Amino acid sequence: MDTFYVSIFKSKEQALTTPKQKMVMQQHLFTLLNKSFDMQKFSPILYLLCLSMLWACSPTDAQYPVLSASLSGDTMTEDEKAVHGAAMDYLDGLYKADTTFIERSIHPELRKRGYWFNKKNESYSGASDMTYEQLIKLTKRWNKDGSRANENSVKEVTVFEVLDKTATAKVTAVWGVDYMHLVKLDGEWKVMNILWQSPPPNS
Repeated sequence: MDTFYVSIFKSKEQALTTPKQKMVMQQHLFTLLNKSFDMQKFSPILYLLCLSMLWACSPTDAQYPVLSASLSGDTMTEDEKAVHGAAMDYLDGLYKADTTFIERSIHPELRKRGYWFNKKNESYSGASDMTYEQLIKLTKRWNKDGSRANENSVKEVTVFEVLDKTATAKVTAVWGVDYMHLVKLDGEWKVMNILWQSPPPNS
């Protein structure tokens, strides 16, 4: 077997653990394919082998960093910790009926919109909008007696992406799922937008 074919099998043995490594491997495979044409050594078997390896090198969603509540602090940057903390404050504020959490993590220009599934009608309600002021009022009363949520209630935060100015996160709570947009202002991360829904009817 000549050096060209050997190089392909050596490529296959390399560990591909990050999207960057896979991009490098893709470039290498394209180079090998081009070389095969130049050397007039192209064959269907070689073509299928390279296609399968290119497919294997394609990064999947699971290979991009997703930060969740289960990650330890050592694996997160300071911004990622702050975004995670802001989303968790939102949960703690409502679960503990404590507006202090809301005031430090939610932007005063918050826009929150949600859809609640009505089991009697078997349909979702129309969009329900909420402002920052309305969220503060809701926080004071929603779980005041502790009947809606407690220490055993679901409380999860997943950070999808953190840039230098904006971030996205997901919150899973007893009332459903909230998708958040956050913004960094004066060094602090604040929740600016929330789109939520109640648990899917078949969940």
